[in-house]
Formats: sequence, C-alpha cells, structure tokens
Amino acid sequence: MKSIFLAAVVVTLSTFVFGERPWNGYPRLDTSGLNFESHVNHVGDRATLVCQSRGGDPLPTLTIYENDSPIPHSDVLDLYHSKYKLSLVVYSWNVQRSDNGAVFKCKQDWTDPSTGETATSFSETTKQISVPYKRELEDQINEAEILDFIDELVRMTGSE
Repeated sequence: MKSIFLAAVVVTLSTFVFGERPWNGYPRLDTSGLNFESHVNHVGDRATLVCQSRGGDPLPTLTIYENDSPIPHSDVLDLYHSKYKLSLVVYSWNVQRSDNGAVFKCKQDWTDPSTGETATSFSETTKQISVPYKRELEDQINEAEILDFIDELVRMTGSE
C-alpha cells in the first residue's frame, strides 16, 4: 500500500502601511506683499499669505485661519506636490478696514495611514495685520467745523 502525503502550504500576505510624518519645523506661515506686525497697511493693499509644509506620506492637509476661523477652501489656492513632498495653501486678498487686528495662523493635519490617527499642529508664528482707520473726506470736516472756522476767520480779520 502506498501512502500519499498532501501538504498544504498557506501563505498569508499582509500589507504593511507605513506613513512618513511631515518634517519638523512645519507648518510655516509666510507673507508676501504686506507687512504685518511693524508696518502700516492701507485699505486696498494686496496681501498674500502662504501656508506651507514639507514631507509627509501622505501629504498633510493645510488650512489658514483668521481669528480662529478657517478661511474657506473656496477662497484659497491649494497646491500639493507628491514628488517634492510639498504642500502649499495660498490666500490672497485686498486689505479691508475690517482686517485691522486680524491674526492669521496655519494649521496642518496629517493622518497616519497605519493607525488612522490624525496629528494636528499649528505654525509657530502668527501674523497680525494693522490697518489704521483712515478718515474719509466727509468724516474729516463736518458742517459745525466749517462754521467754527468761518467764525474764527471773521474774528481774525475783524470784518463782520
């Protein structure tokens, strides 16, 4: 009698997912066309903020905040480049009077593909904008001031 041996080999293939965290020191918030802390800005000046991150696999998601509220993604340009591991979000606008005192910061969210956990970090620096009140012509001189000026002029010239 012949014996037949059957051997079964079970191979289990596991897929390991490893993520690469974004580089240290990021995200960063840079400015263009506008001085924030030390310069007077004027209504209508063009301002640009760039939130950037380097590294990460997958790339992190970036968000620019104004006074603790996210700038809507419809108002920014998102640029993500996997080959260079670069993430950029650009927000550009014309300065308004209501921007005075606004504080901007950059938020980075990165999800670890192996655990599904999200790590959140903010830029180390914030940018605050200064747009001082600039009186409009109609605010500068009102009717009472004009009448007071005429009265003073009449007194000075001695003609009534």
